[in-house]
Amino acid sequence: MGGRLVLANALYYACTKCKPTTAAVDVVPLIGATNIALGEVSAGVFTSPDTL
Repeated sequence: MGGRLVLANALYYACTKCKPTTAAVDVVPLIGATNIALGEVSAGVFTSPDTL
């Protein structure tokens, strides 16, 4: 859990300081259920904006 908080803080800092023009994408291992459902060659995407 601690690693996720550090990553979240780093992403927030990078987005506020660097102001990316497109998107910042965080790729991390997903929970077991998503891995079972999608397999090892696909990735699940959780996003707020529909454009992603």
